[in-house]
Amino acid sequence: PARFFGGFLADRVKKQQLRFLVGGATLLQAVGLAVFLLNQTIAIIYVWFIIHGIGMGAGFALMAPMRARYFGRKAFGSIAGFSRLFMVPAGVAAPIYLGWVYDTTGSYITAFTLIAILLAFGGVLAAFILPPKPPARVTDIRQFI
Repeated sequence: PARFFGGFLADRVKKQQLRFLVGGATLLQAVGLAVFLLNQTIAIIYVWFIIHGIGMGAGFALMAPMRARYFGRKAFGSIAGFSRLFMVPAGVAAPIYLGWVYDTTGSYITAFTLIAILLAFGGVLAAFILPPKPPARVTDIRQFI
């Protein structure tokens, strides 16, 4: 449901406002994780699932429209591929790091706290990402051939 709602919102907001939705979705993930870290009970796990899931689902649905609106169709694939260059290694390293922290400290708290801080930082950064300015003059390669 969060992906559907995120996509629904992405289609209805201006390009300049999309960054606030992406930032808010990322901050929701951080808040969900922080709620879990502060009170680790079974009931809070369900609260964490809901808050974090809404943030993650909406964030996934909002990233593609944000890339498309900021950079256009021509650069969409390149920008998406370049961002994956950082996301995939982080996705591989994160569980290894979490396991190492648990083996070292006997707890996941330190690692999840770091993830919550990084999510919060990313959410704030996303809210400040301004759309790039269009080029002063659109050039046509055929003019130079």
